[in-house]
This record gives sequence, structure tokens and C-alpha cells, in this order.
Amino acid sequence: MQTSISLIEGWPEGVQAAWTSRGPGPHTDSYHGFNLGLHVGDDPARVLANRRTLGETLGAQPVWLDQVHGTDVHHITEPPHASPPKADAAMTQLIGQAACVMAADCLPVLVSSLDGRWVGAAHAGWRGLAAGVLERLLQSMLLAQEDPRRGFRVWLGPCIGPEAFEVGPEVVAAFGLTTAKPSHRAGHFMLDLSGLAEARLQAWAQAQAIPLQIAGLPTDCTFTRADQFYSHRRQAPSGRMAFLIWRKA
Repeated sequence: MQTSISLIEGWPEGVQAAWTSRGPGPHTDSYHGFNLGLHVGDDPARVLANRRTLGETLGAQPVWLDQVHGTDVHHITEPPHASPPKADAAMTQLIGQAACVMAADCLPVLVSSLDGRWVGAAHAGWRGLAAGVLERLLQSMLLAQEDPRRGFRVWLGPCIGPEAFEVGPEVVAAFGLTTAKPSHRAGHFMLDLSGLAEARLQAWAQAQAIPLQIAGLPTDCTFTRADQFYSHRRQAPSGRMAFLIWRKA
């Protein structure tokens, strides 16, 4: 199970981050491996055991969200209660409380202020990304800082790749695009989810005059790499991977 949890390096001092993969195969069903999603039909006891393993391994308490493809940002000010809040992003300055999002094709994004005093995470599927979930998280973290001009470090995690993310015209329209790469199906298009996210992040930082470091641009596609990733589009229902960031003691 240890091979399913990987640390992410390169954060400011006092910040740690991690992500989980599906884990070693063979993968015989939609949930086989290190599934962390309680809402996808897996055995709750198995999922809760995986969640306990995750927290114990990291030495931090994941704060789970009820993700709804929106833009709400949950401000973690105390240890979590029984019912997870409906939100697609979270931020905190508490030590040991991990802002956490789950994904299985959607883009996970982890953020730290450059001084390491604030951390955040966002779940960016196409709906949330087009609606501004990343900008809302960064703006919320910006307003919370004593010295907001120091900037942020942002990590983009694995998601569905541009050769697999086929969408209809409504998705293209949601991003305000005038052109998009056509797919082999008439009236459908291929989009680069992480590329769209990077462009929006850069535009926000430029408009705010805020330094922004972007790392971890994904090269692996969750749809095509069944050996490593869950993918809702490839095999629904599907397990979920977790992406976490927290302040260390």
C-alpha cells in the first residue's frame, strides 16, 4: 500500500504535499487498488481503512470535501466534523490539517503561498474550471494573507490528457473558445484541460500582478494509464485518488 502514496517535492519550507495512485495491479474491477472515494459504490469499510492508512502514513489529517463541480472554497479553521462540506476547493493555515481533493480524470490543483503560511487545494473538472474555481481559491488565499504580494506556488496533478478529453460544443463554449481541435466524431472536440488551467492561472496572476510558480504540468493521462490511475471516463463507476497539501509542525 505504501507504493500508492507519493510525496510532492519543491514546496516552501514547512509545507508538504502528496498524492495517491491506484497502486500496484492487476486491477480486476473499478475499485481495485487504493480507492479513497466513499461516494462511488465501493465497500465503505475498505475505503475507510484506506483513508486511515493515508492519514497515518502522512502524519496529517485529510479534510475531505463533498465535491459538486462548483467553485465554493472551504476555509478549514478547525478539525473536520462528520459531514464533509460541499465545496470544490479548500484552504487553511492550520498545522496538520490537509486540504484535500479527490479526482479520477478531473484536474487536481495544489497551492501554497510562497511564505508557506497558507495552503490550498482545488478540484477542477471542466465545469469548475470554466466557472473559476482556481481563481476563486487563489483570490481567497490572497485576501487571507498579511503580505499578499508574495505570490504562490501551484502544482497541477495528473488528469485526462488532450488526446483523450473529447467534449461537445457546450464545453468549448463554456471556456469562450473560438476554435478547438476537432475529434474524429462530428461536432466534437479535443481539449487540453491542464493547458486551459495553466492559461487561466497565468492570466489571473498577470491581472493581479502576483508572482506565480507553476509546477507539475501533467504528462501522464489518467484515461490511458489504467495501471496507475483511476478514470471515471474509462471505467465508470471508478475509484478516486487523493491530492493533499498541509503545513507541517
